[in-house]
Amino acid sequence: MTRFKRAILPYALIAFIICLHCATSYAQSKWRGILDRYEAICNECIELKIRADAGEKISSAKISTLLNQLATMRREIREGTSAMSQEERARFDNIRRRYYAIFYPDSYRKQLERDESSSQNQSAPPAATPQSGIAATQSAAANGAQQRFLASATAAKPKSVEHLAITIPIPQVDAGSLQTTLPQAIAAPYATGAGKTLPNRSGVPQEQPSLQSRLKLLHYGIMFCAGLTPNTSYGLRLSISGRESGWGGYIKYRSNFTACNTSYQCKSDGTTTGSTTAGSTIWTSGNTRHSLRLFAAGARVRICTIGTVEIGCSAGMGYGKYIAAWEDISNNWAEVTDYSQRGMVLDGGAEITLGMLELHIGGSTIGFKHHNLELGIGIRF
Repeated sequence: MTRFKRAILPYALIAFIICLHCATSYAQSKWRGILDRYEAICNECIELKIRADAGEKISSAKISTLLNQLATMRREIREGTSAMSQEERARFDNIRRRYYAIFYPDSYRKQLERDESSSQNQSAPPAATPQSGIAATQSAAANGAQQRFLASATAAKPKSVEHLAITIPIPQVDAGSLQTTLPQAIAAPYATGAGKTLPNRSGVPQEQPSLQSRLKLLHYGIMFCAGLTPNTSYGLRLSISGRESGWGGYIKYRSNFTACNTSYQCKSDGTTTGSTTAGSTIWTSGNTRHSLRLFAAGARVRICTIGTVEIGCSAGMGYGKYIAAWEDISNNWAEVTDYSQRGMVLDGGAEITLGMLELHIGGSTIGFKHHNLELGIGIRF
């Protein structure tokens, strides 16, 4: 029991420290995921608009679904805006400005001009950026403009036609008015004049995502694992997975942290093997020893989501070594070859994720001879 406490104490301490650290970042990881979905929906709406303007036939059902998703995301973000950090609020404003600059360029430009003229007439220090005025105009025009966008799809042909042609012109916008609040990478492709071209096939200006933004699209997990039968062992598992796709990978190491150095080998019936001791019989003292070391790596995937609960599975392979030893009356240790095993490890199990908490139940086998039931608990951030 004392050996058990000493072995488990470092892992329990590590798990406690990580849980304490990650609890403070739960809200931030939640809003990162929400903003990622909001940005993806906005980008898809913009791309559909450009494709429709090029004369491509777009399904009205797809447009309606996107607009409904966008409205739902806006309500969710609006209700929790006060819980956002300053960085997340700035990111939300940038996504929203980009969307409205493309869908409502005239209203956007006029609001900028009104805000600029009003700020020049005031003798007080310059006011903050015109985001508040823009936001008011955007909110007032959002529902009506989206309905007009959907109506243009359904009015092109009779409702019995499944795919409808949409033609929505994009008015030309002066680059000078956009550059006051939008980055050059967004304003330049929509400026008038010779030599201006769209940066990609969809016409949607995009910035190269930074390494930090790419890392935010992933989940990272750390888990404490315990092998329960037939012998107890402990270890850690590190994992990574995509927030949207649910696919990922993991690496794991588990051991009972017991050394097992042997002098010779024997079978389970007591007969010894080897060049010097073959054929003799071992006289045991009654003491036994077990040593387990296991390393595995593999893939994990999310199968389904029920509310806030994610259910998935994992499978992998690696290398493992299990040694069972008996002590003889001369205090020498003999490896029992019938019970020991070295070779390929197959590993698998089921995963349940509730928010940041991850649970795992599974098993592993070394050469289909030594089997372990395994339980795990950890956190994902």
